[in-house]
Amino acid sequence: MGAYCGARAIHACVAVAAGLLWMTTTRRAHAQDLDLVWQAPETCPPGEQVKSDFQRSLRLSPGYVPPHLSATAVVDHTGGRWFLHLHTVRNGIEGNREIEADSCTSLARAAALVLTLALGEGDLDQQPAPINKEPAPAAPVAAPAPAAPAPAAAPPPAVRGPLRWSPTLEGRAARGPLPGTALGVGAGVDLRATWWALSARAESWPSVSQGHAPGVQTTFEGVGGGLSFCVLGSPASFVVFALCGGLQAVALHGDSSGAGSQGIVSPRPKFAPWYAALTSLRARVPLFDAVHLEVGFELAESLFRPEFAIGLGDVYVVPELSPSAVAGVSVDL
Repeated sequence: MGAYCGARAIHACVAVAAGLLWMTTTRRAHAQDLDLVWQAPETCPPGEQVKSDFQRSLRLSPGYVPPHLSATAVVDHTGGRWFLHLHTVRNGIEGNREIEADSCTSLARAAALVLTLALGEGDLDQQPAPINKEPAPAAPVAAPAPAAPAPAAAPPPAVRGPLRWSPTLEGRAARGPLPGTALGVGAGVDLRATWWALSARAESWPSVSQGHAPGVQTTFEGVGGGLSFCVLGSPASFVVFALCGGLQAVALHGDSSGAGSQGIVSPRPKFAPWYAALTSLRARVPLFDAVHLEVGFELAESLFRPEFAIGLGDVYVVPELSPSAVAGVSVDL
């Protein structure tokens, strides 16, 4: 009889241990059901630290099967502030979130918290207590002491919208479409996302005067604009580069007058439209707060080349390629 009882006790212990091992293995597998790509400067916490914070804050109820979660997190340091661009895929459903904080450590903790909530249940302070099926004798219970007030929770990091407007003022030096080198001014606005931007510009070149012959004065001026689509470099870099392509349209005005050796030149003003395919390379450097320095190089290729009669028999033709250098400032709204 004693041997029989001992065998039953051993079998019961083995069954309990197997059940506990199964529960622990299942819980860890659920806690690691996360694919995380962490892109951040070297001064930030590593991705393994984010995963560790995620697993430490994750709590799963018995029987709950968490969904599969993939996440790509990109940290950007701009204007003395830290920004987190988080893209998640949960059971095939995509989501985007942007978070702003004073430090990269705060962003890493916020990323772990957001990923914990995205997995389905979030951080549960207590697990449900097991139900005791056998009634226990009632015991006298003393009145509980009043609970201490909970400390005020820290405010969550500010959340930024996925799109930002950036008004821009700039100056430019161009060789073409006007004769020689012309100085102009421009203003516009950019609609910026994480990896792309739309750019609109209005441009003006004041009067450019040249003497093609003694006594003959030629004047050119122009006003126009352009629209471009840009692909942005990594937002985690200090300098953000952009490669842009678009179209440019300019209204040109040319006039010449005076008296040359071959006779008197009557004023012959002419207006002509000029259209060009525009390619540009830009760089964006933070100055302070939301103010950035914008520099770039543009190359406009004429779709057709207007002609202007100047002087006595001379003709000016807009060049096929017109390079220009641009510098200005922008402000993120």
